Amino acid sequence: MAAHPQPNCADVELAIEPSELCAVFGVKDPEVAAHLLSQLVGVLHPNTEEPVDPAVINRALAVVQDIGPTDATEAMLAVMSIAAQYFAMDAMRRGAHPAQSPVGRQSYAGTSLKAMRTFAQLLEALNHGRGKGVTQRVIVERVTVEAGAQAIVGAVARTGGGG
Repeated sequence: MAAHPQPNCADVELAIEPSELCAVFGVKDPEVAAHLLSQLVGVLHPNTEEPVDPAVINRALAVVQDIGPTDATEAMLAVMSIAAQYFAMDAMRRGAHPAQSPVGRQSYAGTSLKAMRTFAQLLEALNHGRGKGVTQRVIVERVTVEAGAQAIVGAVARTGGGG
C-alpha cells in the first residue's frame, strides 16, 4: 500500500484571511496555523484521492475556535484532542458494525477506549495549562490535641516579620 502525502492547505483554497486563521488557532504565524489545519484535515479526511469537503474544514475550524487556543501549545493540544475524539468515535463505529466479528468488535472497542482516555488526558493537560486543573481539597473531620500541645484550626498564612 502506497503512502499518500498528507493534504496541506496549499491544496485547498480557503476563503479565510491568514490573520483570521491565526486568530482561530491562537497563533501569530499564518504558516503555523495552516500547518495545524493541514494536520487536522489529514486526520478528518484521510482519503487524499478525494477532494476535501469544505464542510469538514468549516466544522474543524468551528471546533478549534470553540476550544479557543491562545498559543501554539494550546493549538496543538486542540488539534490532537479533535483527532483523538474523531479516532475514538470512528473506531467505536467500526466495532459496532453489525457485520463485525467478535474479535474485531473487541479490538475496535479497545482502540476506541484508548483514544477516549487520550482525549481525556489531552483535555486535562489543556485545562491544567489554563489554570483550570483539578484542585484537591482535604477535609479533616477529627483533630485530637493532647494535653500540653497547641493546635491551630483554619488557614495559616505566613506574613513578613520575625519572631
